[in-house]
Amino acid sequence: MKARNLEAKRGRKIPAIALTASTLDEDRKRASLAGYDIYRCKPIDLDELTFVVANLIGLEQYA
Repeated sequence: MKARNLEAKRGRKIPAIALTASTLDEDRKRASLAGYDIYRCKPIDLDELTFVVANLIGLEQYA
């Protein structure tokens, strides 16, 4: 994943969410191996996505 290569250059972690229509465990594992922090399937509720992003970047006040 390009974002993970960018992390090495910038010296900080870039949070990443895999948002997909696939519910297969194999796809979930592939996303994890590719460096995604979180795996969510579509359709996703916008409130849930907001909560997930806030937690991922450490904004507890939105959690």
